[in-house]
Amino acid sequence: MDFLKLFYISLMNLHFVSRLLIRLGIALIIVYSLFTIMHWPYLFLFPLAGFGLIGVGYLFRFYQKSEKSALDYIKLGLIEFWVLQGIFRYMEWPGYRGLAYTAIVFIVAWLIMGGPKSYFESQNLDKGSFLYKWSIPVLGVLIVVLGVGALFNIMHWPLGDTLSTIGWLGTAVWVLVFTFQTPKRKNESPS
Repeated sequence: MDFLKLFYISLMNLHFVSRLLIRLGIALIIVYSLFTIMHWPYLFLFPLAGFGLIGVGYLFRFYQKSEKSALDYIKLGLIEFWVLQGIFRYMEWPGYRGLAYTAIVFIVAWLIMGGPKSYFESQNLDKGSFLYKWSIPVLGVLIVVLGVGALFNIMHWPLGDTLSTIGWLGTAVWVLVFTFQTPKRKNESPS
């Protein structure tokens, strides 16, 4: 019962909801990639739902910021144009290339204005938490499993499909679990 109460309280937090939507969208796109590589059916809604969740989640995140800088507007343009080009490309609608080129312009502007540094500073994660300590090693193992699975698939060796499936699904689960990484408390000093 306490878990449901905690989950309900978390849903009332717009920041948590935006993170959850974005991470769920990323996980759906990862699973869609697995379905595409493995030539499995029933994947039509995965990319549309994934891109849609990312677009809506980032709009929530942008809305909740009280002070918006030029970098925030550039990041909004980058995310939303990338989402739109993904939807247009998947639906085979005309104009997706123009949207992709626009997203590239926003990426370049974001890089020039110091976007990566700003992103990592804004995360403010608790580096002593269990999830933070184990997230990079687990992701490293998943990348190795994906690489070995791809090699096995290329060479037509057994277990290639199994390793690829474990790697892709593990990465999707990792993205979702990392959503629950706790931020550092405000009274803690940076380590």
